[in-house]
Amino acid sequence: GDHRDLHSFPPRRSSDLAYLLRSSLNARQSYREDAVIARVIRELNEMIARDPSDELRPNALLDELVTRIDAGELDDSLDERLATLRGSANDYDRHTFDCLEVDLAVRRQLFDHAFSGIAELLNRPLHQTHGARPLARGLVNIHRTLEKFIAAGVGPVEEMTAASNRLRARAEELHQEVISQTGDS
Repeated sequence: GDHRDLHSFPPRRSSDLAYLLRSSLNARQSYREDAVIARVIRELNEMIARDPSDELRPNALLDELVTRIDAGELDDSLDERLATLRGSANDYDRHTFDCLEVDLAVRRQLFDHAFSGIAELLNRPLHQTHGARPLARGLVNIHRTLEKFIAAGVGPVEEMTAASNRLRARAEELHQEVISQTGDS
């Protein structure tokens, strides 16, 4: 099975904790837009920048990717980055990358590609619930991106609205599964 990075818990170094904390803070736009949390993220960035170990962590690359996508950068270098990350991805992270790829397709207005990706994600079977969290988070992100395009009237609005509603419903379902399995929200 997938023993999710068990060797890194407890973290060997404080920098490992810094990476984990930064990733979880960066994962939510509402966090990134909060002044205090943004300051914490900046402090973590500095701490991580001074980290003497130079191994490239997937978390750091993923954070950088999300930041660039949020900033509206949609060039091809993102695809190379994504491919690099995929190479080292475990099953848990793969959900995140697949969702990111679909999110990018929407932002690039490659709607056919996006819709077929969304269909696959909505029908994706989960072998254990531990994949439910990153998948739910990824679906919510695609839903939010679609909502922005719908509000702007860019793209096939009816199809996007239907897809957006299905994504939100599926994310909610996955969230309920996580709660019933783990007893936490």
